[in-house]
Amino acid sequence: MSSGSSDPSVRSVAQSSIRSDRSSASSFVPDASSFSSPHIELALPQASRINREDTSSSLSKDSSTSTDSEATVRPPTSLSVRMLSPGGGLIAPMYSILVVCPLKYSREATIKHIEMTLPKNVPHKTTARESLEESLKMIGGEDPIIFTHVVLVLQEPEDIINFMEKVLFSAPHSATSLVVISDLNQKREIMKQAPEINYEQLIKDRRLRFIFKPLKPSKFAVVFDPQKEREMSTDRNQDSAQQVAVSQKQVFEDMTKRLGNKGKRVLLVEDNRVNQMVLLKFLSKVAIDVETVLDGVQCTEEVFAKPHGFYSIILVRRLHIERAD
Repeated sequence: MSSGSSDPSVRSVAQSSIRSDRSSASSFVPDASSFSSPHIELALPQASRINREDTSSSLSKDSSTSTDSEATVRPPTSLSVRMLSPGGGLIAPMYSILVVCPLKYSREATIKHIEMTLPKNVPHKTTARESLEESLKMIGGEDPIIFTHVVLVLQEPEDIINFMEKVLFSAPHSATSLVVISDLNQKREIMKQAPEINYEQLIKDRRLRFIFKPLKPSKFAVVFDPQKEREMSTDRNQDSAQQVAVSQKQVFEDMTKRLGNKGKRVLLVEDNRVNQMVLLKFLSKVAIDVETVLDGVQCTEEVFAKPHGFYSIILVRRLHIERAD
């Protein structure tokens, strides 16, 4: 504590007085260490391969997309420092992303989707490549370029498997995550051609992730923005659909408690086979016995052939059914 004057002040430290000649205009001098941000050290390429100007620009918080592999920043394979996001989760000090896609517009769309989900407080560098061979050279050899993430948008399962073997089972890339943009059929073919790979363990370790088409920004959130800090990281339509599914499930559970397994019988009058299948599926979830007829004549014959009160309800989808008279 010191006065607002410029006279020398005396501060007491551990029961001893230390004379200070420093002036102070504040009433309290806080400990500067409590406001210091985490010190982050990033590994950069050799000086011969990147100049100082490229280095400073690549470490800025503004995103950039590189088409020159020589200017790619190489993050360290082991990062001991982590920062806390506003949501409280751990975030990486830096993302260095390689996108491999032969098709121009698909490549541009993939990069755009990724950048829409990257947290704004994480510096990142995105490198895009059209050639698979050139990409393999970048990550291979005696002096490979290390990326935090490699995103593949490839047509042939063999090319994807080749890349997986180079990245997932290589010591220099032990901290690299592989993201495969695929569909269900291609994923099955990959697993069929390379059954020796432990996909379940790789996914559990977050080394491998399959993202199914069609692409949208929210699908990349599980990789780059799991805390969903960016607005585009949340799929509003999916959330609405999940709410509807939960509501439907609750309705079925309530109906099962009230009507299920209590000897209730339903006579369904429906001449469309597809509609029959849909309605029978719904009613089966409620544990109610159902019989079906095709028209009004069959419905009348079935009702009068059974004892009074045999059917609890007659369910007719249309007001004017066939042969109603």
